[in-house]
Amino acid sequence: AYLSVLYQHGKSMSVQSLALAIGADEEYISHELEPSLIRIGYIVIDKGGRSLTEEGETYIKGLHR
Repeated sequence: AYLSVLYQHGKSMSVQSLALAIGADEEYISHELEPSLIRIGYIVIDKGGRSLTEEGETYIKGLHR
């Protein structure tokens, strides 16, 4: 759900917005979920928030076929 929400949103999102969108705790997202997604190259976090990388977009597009 996390990656799909980022993909559908189409731009960076804050952890608060993502938590509301997927019904998860902000701490869970930032400490449990995101480190793995960063490590495999699917997301980046910068001043604007969280966004998909090209690799993340490719993965999500493959799921939505």
